[in-house]
Amino acid sequence: MASFATGDALRASARRFFGSPLRATSTIVAALVLAAAVVAVPISTAAAHAAAVDRYEAAGVRLDRLTDQLAAAQSRFASASDALVSLSGTVATLRSSPAGVLPATHHTVLDAVAGDIEKALAQRSGEAPGEQEATASADSTTEELTEAAVTVERQTRREAGWLDATRVAIDSAEEQRDATNVLLAQLVTGAKHSDDRPAIDPLETAGTALLAAFPRADAASRAALTTAAGEARTAANAGATVEAELLAFVARAHDLATSQEAADRAAAEAAARAAAEEAAREAAQSRSESSGSSGESGSGRRPTVWPPPPEFPIMTHPPKLDLSGP
Repeated sequence: MASFATGDALRASARRFFGSPLRATSTIVAALVLAAAVVAVPISTAAAHAAAVDRYEAAGVRLDRLTDQLAAAQSRFASASDALVSLSGTVATLRSSPAGVLPATHHTVLDAVAGDIEKALAQRSGEAPGEQEATASADSTTEELTEAAVTVERQTRREAGWLDATRVAIDSAEEQRDATNVLLAQLVTGAKHSDDRPAIDPLETAGTALLAAFPRADAASRAALTTAAGEARTAANAGATVEAELLAFVARAHDLATSQEAADRAAAEAAARAAAEEAAREAAQSRSESSGSSGESGSGRRPTVWPPPPEFPIMTHPPKLDLSGP
């Protein structure tokens, strides 16, 4: 009986505190909702912070990957550009070679490829990648993380544009580099007529013409030119670049011309010396003859030797004259 009394007392106390049983239930539910809301606020804030951290880190990963790609593309573009610059110098040297060193068809090809190289070199790549423009950490606020992520994402889009531009420039530079190397090889081996280009004679044909044009060059210069043409053909047939070989051929052609000029100059100087020596001998002979002639007619001439007078007999007695007359 005591336990029932105690239960009744508790229920009575509850009714006094909460009022009716329905009110008690509503009050408890409200309290639970309030408690859940209080707990949900920090949970929601933590989730937002974690999301901001994830966004920032993902943006950084994408930027790092793009930066590596852009750096590799810039390096590749620089290599292709350097090759084009070298080819441009070679083409300029070949174009400025003295008349007759290379055939006219070679110059036609060189003039065309020079313009193509200039256009390819004018193609600009994107800018080089830079440092990440914004940083944050897990200790940063949600707002700081979000702001940094937005900045990094903007930088990533900008560098993606640079990468696209660099890839276009790479394609242009590499295509022109390869095309130029093919054309230079054809200057060595020769090529048939095409729609946009006349037939190209082999470099060895040009070498033969040069040997005929400079017949008085020394043997060493003539042999060096022939060797240069042969080495160029060997390189071209092996699929190697022929820049150095073409430049060597032009240099040997210059040596050939210089050798003949030296031979002609030496011959002219020898002829001049011989003419001067002959003129000196003639002048000396003339002076000698002139000196002898003046010695016979001048005041210091030798006295004339006259023959002795005839001898007459000496009469010791004067002749007697007969004066008696008839």
